[in-house]
Amino acid sequence: MAADPRVSKPWLWVTPKWTFPAQDGARVATLNLLKHVTAQGRVVDYLALAGEEEKVDFEQARRELGVRRVYVFRRKGAGSKAGTALNAAKSMVFQPGLAVTFRQFSSSEQNARMERLLKEGAGKAMAECTAADGLQTPDWGTIVYDGLHPAAHSRKGNEFVRPEGPEGPLRVVYRAHNFESDIWLRKAKLSKGPLKAFMARQASQVAKFENSLAAMSECVATVSAEDFALFKGVAPAVKGGVVPIGYEFTEPTAIKPGPGAQIMFLGRMDWPPNREGLQWFLKEVWPAVTERRTDLT
Repeated sequence: MAADPRVSKPWLWVTPKWTFPAQDGARVATLNLLKHVTAQGRVVDYLALAGEEEKVDFEQARRELGVRRVYVFRRKGAGSKAGTALNAAKSMVFQPGLAVTFRQFSSSEQNARMERLLKEGAGKAMAECTAADGLQTPDWGTIVYDGLHPAAHSRKGNEFVRPEGPEGPLRVVYRAHNFESDIWLRKAKLSKGPLKAFMARQASQVAKFENSLAAMSECVATVSAEDFALFKGVAPAVKGGVVPIGYEFTEPTAIKPGPGAQIMFLGRMDWPPNREGLQWFLKEVWPAVTERRTDLT
């Protein structure tokens, strides 16, 4: 069998937000993975689907990520809670089959810009780009979706379809930070009344798109073995594996000895898996621990 010529071509790496400053888990995960991919010699261009208020620095991205080119599309309505709520309401009325969280990533304007970028290049599509990169023609063989939402531009109904470049369909790699539909299902279980029905519908819509993306991808790279098993359950032929989130730390600060010991949880409480995991630990594990170790706090 002849080798696929797309494999050796540059990648386009698409993120749902600007990666800097890397002050949350998703941004740190993208930063560390992408810069190590480029360090291996892979030619990568970076496209951020940034919120309207995010400040971007093209040279910082080039320098710290090691990418060839840097592009930005601005997502309208991203930022304020009022804007998010308004977009959700519009989505329910005008795009009832589309999960509300996909609306910013799958507006008609956004879909058209992405199609022009992939087929015709930056000169035709970019709302904002470095001056030197403004007229580049597309030479990508693979598109990497860093998270589920960036892929929402390429869909038919509520299912993912492989995007096209100037020479035909692109290879697709899906970097799955979560099994997204499972998060919505857990939200549905914790909700009541009309909100429960809304969350369950969102879970169904996200699952349909997520499952189709996994099935159409050449590779699905999850952050945990549990997530990869879930993808195998919905798309048995899925290829890929586990690529854990990598962190780099400086030398640890010296700890001064003293009475007792402290345990610290480090994580953002606005991210449901973090919050739910800590709640579970404090309820199910911590009482038994402190019975045996009264010096722990």
